[in-house]
Amino acid sequence: VMTQTILKGAVVWLSPGMDDDSFEFFFVHEGELEIVDDTTTTIIGPGDSFFAQNIKQNIKIHCLKNTLMLYISNCVAYDDVYYWEQNLQDLINRINEKDHYTKGHSHRVLGYAVKMREKLEEKCTWMTYDDFVIACLFHDVGKCNVPSEILLKPARLTNDEYNVIKKHPLDSYRILEPVFGESIASLARMHHERLDGRGYPYGLKAEDIPMEARILMAADAFDAMTSKRPCNFARTYDSAAEELVTMTTQYDPLVTKVLLDLVNSGEITLDEDNIGRKIA
Repeated sequence: VMTQTILKGAVVWLSPGMDDDSFEFFFVHEGELEIVDDTTTTIIGPGDSFFAQNIKQNIKIHCLKNTLMLYISNCVAYDDVYYWEQNLQDLINRINEKDHYTKGHSHRVLGYAVKMREKLEEKCTWMTYDDFVIACLFHDVGKCNVPSEILLKPARLTNDEYNVIKKHPLDSYRILEPVFGESIASLARMHHERLDGRGYPYGLKAEDIPMEARILMAADAFDAMTSKRPCNFARTYDSAAEELVTMTTQYDPLVTKVLLDLVNSGEITLDEDNIGRKIA
């Protein structure tokens, strides 16, 4: 039995469990939630409750207001939640201490990737939403091992310096694997691969790259193109998405088409983290 707080704007998921007998019950003390499954959307508020047992697919929950809930489960959950949150906070602190851009970049990439996955969910069979979110958020944590004089260099990198940068996906894997497991670490390691096999660190080709990684690759490139960094000005969202659509040897055309559609529809827009950037 625990209380849990979810902040306004957050998106969480109830995922199928390993044990068919597992049971989770939620009672809302304060706030408002929107629960979305394949056929219905339900709004619940103070005094409402819901439960999950033997579910077969992900159920998405949008937090419409800051929400305080009572959580009851027949699973051993407290230690897992407590240490999981502590590990996340430790990694966030490491990223922020090294490079404030990387922290903002990771949060933006996560937002773009989640929106794209929602449109491509039927093709995402490799990992759960929860694991996908963690991998996207911490894909660049390996940059903690890159010397600051290289990571923050205002001029173009030399070949040797670029080779140092290219090690960060492997370092992300080494940092994440002991904490979060193989699949999360592997997805983070793949975010600079390319469909044509000319990416790094392993030069994987299309058939070796799962859809979840293809989404992360495109989201990462999109944010790099639209963010002001030491060596380049930011591109507009529409021009960056349109260019990614043409880069069919590097990025999955299905993924980049979804990205362009999200930009054109206004579902991906310039957020507060990006206000004030210089747009080229």
